[in-house]
Amino acid sequence: KLYPNYVAAVEEASGKPTAYAHRGTVEIFLAPHGEDERDRSVAAHRELGLVAEPVSLDTARKLEGSINPAARAAAWLSQEATVEPRLLTEAVLGAARSCGAEIRSNCVVTRLRRDGDHCTGVLADG
Repeated sequence: KLYPNYVAAVEEASGKPTAYAHRGTVEIFLAPHGEDERDRSVAAHRELGLVAEPVSLDTARKLEGSINPAARAAAWLSQEATVEPRLLTEAVLGAARSCGAEIRSNCVVTRLRRDGDHCTGVLADG
């Protein structure tokens, strides 16, 4: 529930899209006892108040055509959403810059700036 708000704030602050899409996702289990693993995963999701349901591999293949042939079991997570990782990274960097952050790469971090238990920045060489 927090993630859609986070993505929206990042997109607004950066002016860049992330390709956020709320379409659900198929979780695939490849282990020899994949059905047991799937059932544990579905139970864990439900304990957290998330929607998850076991589905047949035939159903999973209808939802996602490129499932590994070695798949043993599948679950449908209808509340899951996706972003394009590269777009999200660019949007986060853009949002940080718009808030005054200086982004530097390929340098060594020499010290963390802290406010209590929170990291508020870093000092770097280079």
